[in-house]
Amino acid sequence: MNARPAATTGEGSNKQDLREALKPPKLEPFRGQAADVIPFLTRMKAYFRLYKNKLNTPTKKLLYTVSLIQGDAKDWFEPILRDFLENDEEAQDQDTQNIFGN
Repeated sequence: MNARPAATTGEGSNKQDLREALKPPKLEPFRGQAADVIPFLTRMKAYFRLYKNKLNTPTKKLLYTVSLIQGDAKDWFEPILRDFLENDEEAQDQDTQNIFGN
């Protein structure tokens, strides 16, 4: 009989993410098409559930999501991301602080 893969339930000592048991396919990037926004965000929410131990803060989730953005959307967000990564909170633009929850 095959053993059932363990999932993260918050009980006991098993803290593995569901992703480690399920091996979901690689996420497709968001290429900036308006019709793809909602499906992309839905896939991201599902991914966050699978990786809830590793992507366990809003900042980690946002940084991972940004890594999947391409095209015009990436070009638009890149200066905000750079501001977040290169500057202390006090020196960041207000938009950057609002997005990253500083």
